[in-house]
Amino acid sequence: MWWRVGDGRNVEIWCDRWIIGVEGGILKSQRDSNTYIHWVSMLLEEGKWNKMLLSKLFSTHEAEKIASIALSIYQRKDRWVWNFSKIWGIYYQIRISPSKVIKPQC
Repeated sequence: MWWRVGDGRNVEIWCDRWIIGVEGGILKSQRDSNTYIHWVSMLLEEGKWNKMLLSKLFSTHEAEKIASIALSIYQRKDRWVWNFSKIWGIYYQIRISPSKVIKPQC
């Protein structure tokens, strides 16, 4: 299960699978023990990625992948999805109710 980022309020930066193009969807960059940033919403500024902050916190590769994630102009809620799957040449995602997902602890 992966998060599709909406407003970023439910996605934990360091624990959740949310970054397409990064192995396993989880960050490999080490978290600074003094960091106050825990939620993806904290990486946003006025509905856009704060690229300066991304470059300070993450490797160049991870920062680029995060910055390439499209954000909703309507600031929809985050939602659980299956990772992109391919059947008969068609890519799709399945929406899952958050109440049905058991989230691993970080």
